[in-house]
Amino acid sequence: MLRENNESYHGEDITRLLIGLAFEAFNSVGAGFAEKIYQNIYQELLSKNNINFEREKYCDLIVFDKKVGKYRVDFLIDERVVVELKCRNEIYPKDIAQVINYLKVNKLRLGLIFKFGKTGVEIKRLVS
Repeated sequence: MLRENNESYHGEDITRLLIGLAFEAFNSVGAGFAEKIYQNIYQELLSKNNINFEREKYCDLIVFDKKVGKYRVDFLIDERVVVELKCRNEIYPKDIAQVINYLKVNKLRLGLIFKFGKTGVEIKRLVS
């Protein structure tokens, strides 16, 4: 979508594409499957659409030149968009915090959380 002043928001094109693929993944099997099933379908759709991605991307958290922890994200798209898939009743604050922290650690700006539920896909778009 374009804003009224015809300026697009950050990551508009890739966001639209990734959201469309999330709905396509859900519609291909419907509700009630495990998170891994939706991840596998989403991965197939990313590959089919020639989208550069890494699945289950790990990153070290470095503080004062010491590794203090690790983060893992479901998908890193084109080295710039974090995508997390969830299968539950709602998107929890800890899910949002997880993506925001991953964005900060990796100096990225855009994250998407897709919740696959009983009635469809809920989307949370995060910009740091």
